[in-house]
Amino acid sequence: MIMVSEVRRLIFSMLELKSALQLFHTEKKSIFPKGEIVDIALIEDENVYAKVYIALVQSSGGNEVTVDTNTLAAALLFYCKRFQIPIPKGSEKGLAKVGNEVSLNILLTSR
Repeated sequence: MIMVSEVRRLIFSMLELKSALQLFHTEKKSIFPKGEIVDIALIEDENVYAKVYIALVQSSGGNEVTVDTNTLAAALLFYCKRFQIPIPKGSEKGLAKVGNEVSLNILLTSR
């Protein structure tokens, strides 16, 4: 049996990641307190996740929110759908940190 695999890697800059998180937050699922994203730190151990620093609207302080791997992936996939970046259904998806950027890795295996 011959099985062919297709691998795609979409790399998102910090600006695109910020846009994806804001879009996901405002249109899909509230994940932050009211405020503006001022900084994002990507962390990779067993998984990739983000620490997002929010400047709060109603105070002079800020708040740090951890965005887990699943939510980060959901935000990137929502962003792709909104901007018509094709993602094959039924594909395996994973995240990786690439320097100061995040990649959405997509594996599609024919059967």
